[in-house]
Amino acid sequence: MGGGCLPRFSSSNSGRRSCACRPSRFRLPLLVICACILLASLATKQVNATSWFYRFFPVQREEHARLEALKQGRHTGKEEIDETEGGREIREFEEGTGSRDASAPSAEEGILPAEFLPPFLRRFLPPRTSQAAQVNVSRENERRSTVREDIEVKEGWFEQPLDHGNPLVFNRPQHAAWRQKFYSAKRKRPSCQKREQARNEHGSLENAERSEQGQACPDDAIRPVFVYIGGEGPLSSMEVKQGLLAEMGEAFGASVYALEHRYYGDSHPRPDSSVPNLQWLTSHQALGDLAAFVAHVKREQAEQHPQNVSPEDIPVIVFGCSYPGSLAAYARSKYPASILGAISSSSPVEASALFQAFDQTVQRVLPSACTSQIKAATAIVERRIFTSEEEAVKVAAKFGCGAEVSMKTHDQRVALLYVIADAVAQSVQYNRNPKRPWIDEVCNCFAEAPPARTEKVGNEDTKARRSEEDELLDALAKAVQLMLAELKMTCKDSNMLQLADTRLGPQASASARLWVWQSCAEYGYWQVAYKGSVRSRLIDLNWHLRMCDALFPLPSGSKFSTDVVDETNVWSGDKHVVGVGAATNIHFTNGENDPWAPLSVTEISPFVTERQGLSSFTIKNGSHCNDFYAYEDGTEPLPVTEAKARIQRAIRLWLEDFQARHAQRRARNTPETNKGISRGENEL
Repeated sequence: MGGGCLPRFSSSNSGRRSCACRPSRFRLPLLVICACILLASLATKQVNATSWFYRFFPVQREEHARLEALKQGRHTGKEEIDETEGGREIREFEEGTGSRDASAPSAEEGILPAEFLPPFLRRFLPPRTSQAAQVNVSRENERRSTVREDIEVKEGWFEQPLDHGNPLVFNRPQHAAWRQKFYSAKRKRPSCQKREQARNEHGSLENAERSEQGQACPDDAIRPVFVYIGGEGPLSSMEVKQGLLAEMGEAFGASVYALEHRYYGDSHPRPDSSVPNLQWLTSHQALGDLAAFVAHVKREQAEQHPQNVSPEDIPVIVFGCSYPGSLAAYARSKYPASILGAISSSSPVEASALFQAFDQTVQRVLPSACTSQIKAATAIVERRIFTSEEEAVKVAAKFGCGAEVSMKTHDQRVALLYVIADAVAQSVQYNRNPKRPWIDEVCNCFAEAPPARTEKVGNEDTKARRSEEDELLDALAKAVQLMLAELKMTCKDSNMLQLADTRLGPQASASARLWVWQSCAEYGYWQVAYKGSVRSRLIDLNWHLRMCDALFPLPSGSKFSTDVVDETNVWSGDKHVVGVGAATNIHFTNGENDPWAPLSVTEISPFVTERQGLSSFTIKNGSHCNDFYAYEDGTEPLPVTEAKARIQRAIRLWLEDFQARHAQRRARNTPETNKGISRGENEL
C-alpha cells in the first residue's frame, strides 16, 4: 500500500477518530482530504458528533435528551416557567419569538452548519427541513391531557373486612364486611400498542404506535395494572379518565383502576364518624384495603387472560398524590411482592408534630409586600376578636362565619385565625393548578388596601387609622372567601371546632372531620406559628392538641399527644429511611413551592444503588400535585411535562425488569417474588 491516510478507531483513544499515516510526500494533501470528508460527514449525520460528545459526558447527554424530548411534540411552549437557558430557548423557538436563525442546525442535524463547509461539498448536503414544519408535525402528534371520550368507565364495589388485623384498635367486633367503591376504565374501541416501544437514541419512551383500526390486541399481551389511591375526599370517576393516571394508562396499555379511601365519599365501613367508629380509620387499614383490592384485581386479570397466566405475572403500579402519595410509597414498601412500584407525588411521608416548615415555604413564595399586608391584617383580626364577644362575632361575619359559629371561648376565636391562615396557605399550595394562579388572585385583593405599617405614628388621626385597618381587614376577608369558594368549603367547614357533625357522606364537612381525626391519631401535620410567621402566634402545638381532645374525646379519658407522630414514623419508615434505600421502585415528585415538600423525599441518598429504582424530581416553580392534573392543550407548564416524562421513564424501567425476570421464571417454571428491582435515578 502507498502512503495513504486511513481513518480508523484507535483502541488506545477510546472511540476517538484518528488517522494512521505513513511518512509520505502525499501526507499534506491527504490530510486535507481526510479533514474535508470528516467535515462533510459531520454535517450529513454520517458521523454524529453529538453522540460522541454525550458518550463522554452523560450529564450533558441527559440534559440534551430532556430538551430534545420536550421539543419533539410534548410541549407547545405556551406557558413556560422553566428558567434554565435551554428551557427558554425551546420556548422562544416554538412560539416563533426566539432569535435563533432559521438556518441554525438542531442537535439532530450535526454540529457544523453548511456555511462552514467548502463550496464544492455543500452540493452533497441533503435538503433541510424547516424548523416550523418540524414543530407543526410534532404538535399534530402530541398527546394532551383532556378528557378522553373513548374511555368507558364503570363503577364497582368490592367487599372488604372491617379490620385487617391492626393491633392498635381499641377492640375488635365480630367479623364485619363493608363495600368499597372503585372505578375501572377501558377503551370502548381498544387499539393496542406494540409491545416493543420505539425509543430515541437517549432512551426516552416515544409515543406508542397504534395498530390499524379494528385490529384486535394480541391475546398473549399481559397488560400492567395501574391503581389510583383515593384520599381524604370523595373519589371521582374523572380520576381514571384524565390526568396523569389516564395518560400513563394510555402510554402503557394498562388496565386502570381507582379505589376510594375507606370512610370518605360513599365507602362507609361504619354508619357514622363517632369516636368509637373512627378506630378503623387508620393508614394501616387503608393499606390493608389496597392490598386486598390489588390481590383481587391480579386474580381477575389472570383468570380472564387466554394464556396460562398466574396473578404473579400481572405487574401492578400504584399512584397517589398528597396523602395518597404517602400511601403509595408505604404500599410499595410493605407489599413488594404484589406491588411493583409506586408513583408518589407531593407526598408527606414523614409525620410531623411541629410543622413550621409549611409556613416558611408559604412566606418564601408569597410576594413580600403582600405578606406584610396579610400579617398586618391578621394582627388586626387577632386584636379585635379578643376585645369582646360582640366584636368577635362582627369580625367573623366578614369572613362568612355567621351566627352558627360560636365565638364565646378563646379556642373558638383562635379557630377563626386558623381558618384565615389556612386559606392563605392554600393559595400557595394550589397556585399552579390548571385553573388560575391563586397567589396573584389573593394578593390582588390587597391591591387597593393601604400598605402595612409597623409602627404607630404620633398624633395620628385615630379615625383614619381605623379606616386603614378596616380596608386591610376587608381585603383579607375577600381573599379568604375567594380561596374557600375555590375549595368548595365554607368558614364553618374549615373551622375545626365546628366539625362535630358525625354524618358520613360526600359533604366537605364530613371529609374535614375525618382528616382532622387522621391528623390527631397518626400524622400530626400541625402547622404552628413561629416568630415572624404569617400565621397568628396563638396557633401553637397546645392549641392543636386541645382541638383534638375537644373533637374526639377518647373512651379511656386519655389525651392526644405527639407520641402518635413518633409511632407513625416508626412503622412507616418516614422519608429518611425511604430516601436511603430501605424501599425500592418508588418515584417521588414534588413542587418547588409546595408547602408539603419538606416532609417528602426530594433527594435520594448517593448510597442508593441503580437497581433499587428510587428516584425523585422537583418541578421548578411547581406547587401541590401539579403532575397529576389534566391540562388543556397548550397550558401544561414545561417543568410538568418534564416531570411526566420522568415518571413515564421510571415506569418503563420497572416494567422492563419485571418482564425480564418473569420471563426467566416462567421458562424455569420456578416461583419467584418481586424483590429485586430496577434501575435508579442515574438512568432517569
